[in-house]
Amino acid sequence: MAAPTKEELLDYLAKMKRFNEWEEKNPPPQLTPQNALAAISGLYRLMPEETRRDPEDPTHEGLRRTYEKLSRRRRR
Repeated sequence: MAAPTKEELLDYLAKMKRFNEWEEKNPPPQLTPQNALAAISGLYRLMPEETRRDPEDPTHEGLRRTYEKLSRRRRR
């Protein structure tokens, strides 16, 4: 993989600056633990069943791990 050019880095920095300015004006909602769990559960249910069962699919690994950890906490 080639290193980014100076122009690409400057473009990236400009985009990050715009995002940071937008984020200051639009802070993310503060979720309760219950609402966060509900959101993760909803995303997990949207995944196709075969994807949920496929341990080799790295594209959903973070969501799958988060769901499993939160599910264990819910059972306590």
